Amino acid sequence: MSRYSNPRILFATSLGAFITPFTSSVISFSVPEIGQYLHASFTLMVWVPMAYLIALPSLMILFGKLSDIFGRPRFYMLGFLVFGVGGFLSILANSVYFLILSTFVMGVGGSLLSVNGTAIVSSVYPPDSRGGALGINAMSVYLGLTTGPILAGVMIELLGWQSLFYIVTAFSFMSLLPVYAFLRKVDVPT
Repeated sequence: MSRYSNPRILFATSLGAFITPFTSSVISFSVPEIGQYLHASFTLMVWVPMAYLIALPSLMILFGKLSDIFGRPRFYMLGFLVFGVGGFLSILANSVYFLILSTFVMGVGGSLLSVNGTAIVSSVYPPDSRGGALGINAMSVYLGLTTGPILAGVMIELLGWQSLFYIVTAFSFMSLLPVYAFLRKVDVPT
């Protein structure tokens, strides 16, 4: 199977395309419950999703350039690691300030994932199949956006707000296995 028709690469990049918007919608949906638990004001709680959303786009240019120099697959894998660490720190959060810091760390990981997932797909797939591959990645983004609030509501009701970060953390660390297996030997031209 040629590198151009490998669905494993598309699967690996779609994992990152899913988790970043999924987490954004989950965090935004859970703000009232987390604020009540941490006894934090609405003014402070607004910074929980904002920290994530500030880190995500503001670091993309820097990470894009570093990925061009040191390798996109390597930085993509690092994105899952950083994202998972941020999720784990969010589980441990006992104050709104620590949670803000934790979601910022997740935003850093999300930035690494977002900038590199699309770049890997664009580099690996030839022009005649690139549109379809990018379409599947876009579908993963919207799947994350739409399932996030639904799952967040159910999980918060049944297991509490920390369960959301357990899911994000587990997803991130478990995604490292297929991502490493499928992308470690991918030669992505810069």
